[in-house]
Amino acid sequence: MAQSRLVSSFETGAIRFNVAESDFIVLKKEGIDCFEDLFYRLPSRDDLEKFLEDIVHKKGGYRDSGGQFQTYDKVGVTWGEWKRSDDAACLRKLWSFGSTLRKAELDDLTSGIGTGDRIKFTLAAAAELEKKAVANGMSQPASDVERPSLWTLQRLANNHSLSGKHHHMEWENFVSMEQEDRARRSGSGLKEKQAVFLVGGKHLEVHDQEIELEGVQKITGLVSLREVLDLRARSFAMLELVPFPLMSSLHEKYYSLLRQRTAEGMRTPTINEVRKFDREVMRQALRWKSEKQGEIADCLQYYLGNQSVSLWRLLDPVPEHHPDQGLERRDTTKKTEEPKGTKRTLPEDNEPKGDHGKKSQEKSGKKCWVCQKVHEPLCPLPEGYRKKQREERKAKKAAKAKTDKKSG
Repeated sequence: MAQSRLVSSFETGAIRFNVAESDFIVLKKEGIDCFEDLFYRLPSRDDLEKFLEDIVHKKGGYRDSGGQFQTYDKVGVTWGEWKRSDDAACLRKLWSFGSTLRKAELDDLTSGIGTGDRIKFTLAAAAELEKKAVANGMSQPASDVERPSLWTLQRLANNHSLSGKHHHMEWENFVSMEQEDRARRSGSGLKEKQAVFLVGGKHLEVHDQEIELEGVQKITGLVSLREVLDLRARSFAMLELVPFPLMSSLHEKYYSLLRQRTAEGMRTPTINEVRKFDREVMRQALRWKSEKQGEIADCLQYYLGNQSVSLWRLLDPVPEHHPDQGLERRDTTKKTEEPKGTKRTLPEDNEPKGDHGKKSQEKSGKKCWVCQKVHEPLCPLPEGYRKKQREERKAKKAAKAKTDKKSG
């Protein structure tokens, strides 16, 4: 989330640069609520000085008894005196900081085209987004267990930014603030792993790219599914991608289909099938947005209002023996490749007989020290053979030393 768009950052900057409360209220009454407003409404220093002369130095601001901002006209304050005052200097500091901040963010955004990893989130930014989402209809989180983590918000924001990839994010990417804090305390952090699919109701098998964190609950049942999808609905609402009530309605539809009663010999859809349906719907929504047919919310509203669409048949009750349609298909055949540069040889059992076979057997035998031939078993060593060899080696060594002495 860009710091220049945060109201909290603007207020913090005003406190840091000692901007007079009266002047700050005048800025707010003029519609300047963040650094981005200040930078784009007053793009040059001349525009700032004109604004200070025509508006700020002539007016003062205060809070009434109801907490609302009010302004009044100042009397007896000339522009020549006020422009050299500390109040004017503090406003110029605030403008200089805001313009530098916004330019740096623009440079960061343009240099990151195609990477989608430039947006950073802070706790202050997340708190402000949460407050705004609650005002727009999102339920207030009871604790950090229900709050999306900074890691999740950052990934989602970058994915849907101008330079983002705009691909579907699987459920495991939506991690709570409590889980992120636990990972940070353990020193492991959140890492991108592969997706986990439920196979046979008991075993977990790896397929897609997802995240996996030690201690974080896998999506293996309705309770864990509710927790993750609630985090997703809050994340989309905080970033103003999809209204919270609409995303929650889609999730409630999933829960009702998973809990529905079926006839004897039939079964409800599996979590894998719900995952596959959800993935296809979200991909279609992203396609709608890329083709300018509408926003993500428009596509979700279409599917919720048209349950006769063929994609919904994936979630219809089926016979118990029907295979799980949500499992990813994989090629189980293993390809064996020979290392490059190796020579192919015949197995020993298939060695051809005859002269070639005899030669190969001879090559594989040991050389006899007695007769100097290759054969097995070896000839027995004659008596005194080892002593004779040692004496011969000693004589050769002495002769060599004598020769070296004469040549030197």
